[in-house]
Amino acid sequence: MAKIIRRENIRVEVIPNDYRSFFKAKDNPAWLHKEEQLLGTCEGIVAGIERHVDDVDTVGTCFDRVAYCSFCGSHWETHPQDGLPVCCNEAIDEMEHERDQEELPDESPEERDFYAKGDYEGDLEREEGANS
Repeated sequence: MAKIIRRENIRVEVIPNDYRSFFKAKDNPAWLHKEEQLLGTCEGIVAGIERHVDDVDTVGTCFDRVAYCSFCGSHWETHPQDGLPVCCNEAIDEMEHERDQEELPDESPEERDFYAKGDYEGDLEREEGANS
């Protein structure tokens, strides 16, 4: 037999009581508060393990980072060709707006004031004449 299956990364995972209620709360607007509350619960468990359990090399709070749409709450996913979100029109509109803003050249406050006043036509004519 050429294939051998070994168990690796053997560890103990502790799941707090609040865990299941946390996922029910994700659809609730106050879920960020619940997230902080659950992180606090986990830190308390970590402190208890450090105080009372022997033969522990490392103990800490771990979590996964998962991106969600701030408009519809769906898992964040983008189209591979254009990079736009696939979940809702609001997210698409915001991404397109952000792209448009990125394409604008950076201007100093003086340049913004200058162009806002509308005093730039003469400068454009001079620049066009210089290129001819």
